[in-house]
Amino acid sequence: MSMEALASQPEWLIDAQWNLTPANRVLAQFQLKEHRECIERKVKDLRAAVEKGLRYFDDVLSLHHELMSIDQTLHAIHCAFDLKQWSGQVFNEDSAINHWYACQSHEFGQLIIDYITILNSHNSRTPSLVKKWLHAISNPGVPPELQQHYAFIANQYESDIENGSIALTQRSRIDPELVAYDCRMRDNHLHKDQADFTVKYQAESQAYFRRLLDNTGRKTALLSDVRDIESRIYSTIHFTPDDALGVLRRAFGQCHPECLREFNDVLANRRLRLLPDSYSPDLCLDTPFGSHVQLYFDGSLESTVKLAHELGHAIHQYLHRHSDYACLPLTEVDSETWALDFENAYLDSLEIERPELLCALNAFKQAQRIEMNHRHRMVHSFELALHRQDTKSVSDVNALWLYMNRLFYGESIEFDDGFEHAWMEIHHLFTAPFYLMVYGIAKDRADTDRPTLSINQQYPTKEKTT
Repeated sequence: MSMEALASQPEWLIDAQWNLTPANRVLAQFQLKEHRECIERKVKDLRAAVEKGLRYFDDVLSLHHELMSIDQTLHAIHCAFDLKQWSGQVFNEDSAINHWYACQSHEFGQLIIDYITILNSHNSRTPSLVKKWLHAISNPGVPPELQQHYAFIANQYESDIENGSIALTQRSRIDPELVAYDCRMRDNHLHKDQADFTVKYQAESQAYFRRLLDNTGRKTALLSDVRDIESRIYSTIHFTPDDALGVLRRAFGQCHPECLREFNDVLANRRLRLLPDSYSPDLCLDTPFGSHVQLYFDGSLESTVKLAHELGHAIHQYLHRHSDYACLPLTEVDSETWALDFENAYLDSLEIERPELLCALNAFKQAQRIEMNHRHRMVHSFELALHRQDTKSVSDVNALWLYMNRLFYGESIEFDDGFEHAWMEIHHLFTAPFYLMVYGIAKDRADTDRPTLSINQQYPTKEKTT
């Protein structure tokens, strides 16, 4: 592991691409008419079975598994489209499979609605696994019209940052009843007070920044200077990709037998790509043929922790996909809790392997907690306040932003010129309404519950289940 700054990016980081062979294989398979007709027959047979009513079924669980199998097949096609799009390969929208997929998804969606209706009328005879699935998907989602409005805002933000600043002021007008917020709360089984930016978080955050200033003997400082002071403590720590992956391999291998298996599989099957710039988002796409990870990597400690986070998503998704509850959707809070705790597992391992870095790592962990838990709660409160106040113009949003940040940073921190517009840089505000609250709650749970330390109880090995 090098403590020197990285030189120019290795060529393979720039040229790295996902292995799209599984995605291409799925699409090629359903280019063939016989494969499409096979799915159509299965859907037709399942529709006939559902229309007879559950009283004619001896094995409801078998029927459920058949429905979930079709769902997984259609999901695989959707994911194949997504992977190719994220790889810059636009699929022909006029192709036979594209039109067939849209029609079949609509047909299958109607079948699921009928299936749910019958389950609700025969609740006493429904197996527990099916009941859990039914409960997980029965919450009413965001209305389609509202989804379209939010999608329009997201498109404005992505295409033109100036239009994006206007778009954010529209949020309280398109969703005055906070429907999207209520849906996200229900989907994650949360109470509204769990994401609050309380006086406790305000006090802890302000005390943290005061300590940073005290260590330099200063009473006040610009925010940009404080952030430099904060990062300088661990900015000399740099990693090569191989070094970072080596620590991650050992850290994840200690969590669970299947963690190392999936970690190695992600690398061996080229489902990880490290980007040479930060223009594209860090992400982990969960697909039936494996999770695919991309992120910007510059060798800094922060980028290796992000690598742990996204690979943690991939491993958790793998464990879930191969568990008894694979048909149940992962909640956002659960997913982020596991990813954040895989970060903890990585930092724990790094402390043991490099004890000379302990002070720097502790400083980073403290900064990460303030950022992921406290600051995300503050930004969530800003997001909610956009709806509760009469925000008619960009200047109204700017004033609200400065007020909320003053509660977070305290009076000793001075804001740089242009900081009043910094909310424009938070893409989740435009592309994923009310998602930011997930991080604060998940960070609290990751640090308190440490799910990676009890992973065998939630995802037992095959030996334990036989």
